[in-house]
Amino acid sequence: MIFAVLVTLYLAIMLVSLYMFIVKTIRVSKYGKGVFKLNSKKCKKDIKARKEFIVPVAPFADGDKVYLPLTAVARLIGIKNITESEDYKLIIKFSGKNIKVDNDNIVTLSNGYNNKKKFSDVQVKNDHVMIESRILRDLFGVYVEIVDDNVILR
Repeated sequence: MIFAVLVTLYLAIMLVSLYMFIVKTIRVSKYGKGVFKLNSKKCKKDIKARKEFIVPVAPFADGDKVYLPLTAVARLIGIKNITESEDYKLIIKFSGKNIKVDNDNIVTLSNGYNNKKKFSDVQVKNDHVMIESRILRDLFGVYVEIVDDNVILR
C-alpha cells in the first residue's frame, strides 16, 4: 500500500516536472531568453516582461554585425560564475565549458577536453567586452534574432 502511494507520488511529481519543462520551452521559443534594444542600455528577460534592467554598455550595430555585452548576455541566460584575472579580462564558467577573453581581445571557448575554438570578432567599449551576435550560438547555444531595433536571444 505504501509502495503504491510512493509510486503514485513519484509519477505525479514527474508529470508536473515534465509539464513545467514543456511550458518553459514554449515560453522561451515564443518570447525569448532575453531582449536587448539597439543603442539603449535597457534590456528585459523576455518580450512580454515589464521590468527592465540596465546594462553597462548599449548593444550596437556595426554594418551588418550586432555587438552585445558578453557579461550581460551571460547573466541573462543564467550564468553566475563570471570572474576576472591577471591573464584574462573575463572568465565565464558554465556547464563544463570555459570562455576566456584574453588581453588581446581574443575569446577562447574550451569544453574541458582539447577542443578549443578561438574568436577574434570582439570589441571593447567602455572597458566591457562586446561580442558579435553570431558567435553567441557557439558560446552559449543561443540564437539571435533581430526584429526592428530589438535583439532577441532564443
